[in-house]
Amino acid sequence: AFFANLVMRMRETSPGLAIAAFGGAIIFAISGALSYGTDFAFTDTPASGKISSIMSPSTAQVLNYINSDVSYALVCAGLGVFFLAAGTWLFPSGARPASSSVLSRVWSVLTILTGLAATSVFLGFAAFIGIGVWVLVMSVTLTLAGDETA
Repeated sequence: AFFANLVMRMRETSPGLAIAAFGGAIIFAISGALSYGTDFAFTDTPASGKISSIMSPSTAQVLNYINSDVSYALVCAGLGVFFLAAGTWLFPSGARPASSSVLSRVWSVLTILTGLAATSVFLGFAAFIGIGVWVLVMSVTLTLAGDETA
C-alpha cells in the first residue's frame, strides 16, 4: 500500500520515475515471494524410518542456491531501481514540499546513495535493512505534506 501511494504521488509530477519506482518495488516483492517459497519448500519432511523424503539432496542444493543467491540479487536490483527513482524524484524542485530546505536535499541524496549501495553485492544488505527506516520517514513526511505533493 505504501509503495502504491508513493507511486501515485510520483505519477503527478514524474510519470517515468513513477514507473521505474513501481518496477523496482515489484522486483523487490517478487524477491520476497521467491525467498518465502524456497523457505517453505525446505519444510519438506526429512527421511526418517518408513517415511522417505520427497526432496533429494540435489533439489535441496538448488533451492539453497535460489534462496541465497537469486533472491538476494533480485532484492538488490529491485531496491536499487526503487531508491534511485525515488531519490531522483525527491531531489528538490518546485513540485515538492520544502524543496529549498537543506534537509530535503540531504534526504534525497541519502536515498540516491542508498540506491547505489543496493546495487553493490556488499552493501545491498544495508539497503535492505534501510528500506524499513526509509518507509517510516517517508510515511511521516508524506503525511505531514498532505495534499501538497499530490
